[in-house]
Amino acid sequence: MDPNTWMPVMMGGGMLMMLLPVIILVLVVVMLVWVARAMTRRSDIRSQTAGEGPLVILQRRYANGDINDEEYERKRHALIEQR
Repeated sequence: MDPNTWMPVMMGGGMLMMLLPVIILVLVVVMLVWVARAMTRRSDIRSQTAGEGPLVILQRRYANGDINDEEYERKRHALIEQR
């Protein structure tokens, strides 16, 4: 076999081996950014609802369409009875 026929295959493999650490580094950075953004979104949601009472949260859920009329009334009456 002629050694020159394997040259392009070996060079292609060498390029892959050189790029592999860069690809892994980029993936790690993307994962870290994704985790950081997910954590800040959760803390933003918690801070928005931290000072609100349950009736205000219920009203917001109803206004957003998260719950229907029947569920809103049932939960509102339950919250008022607890007071």
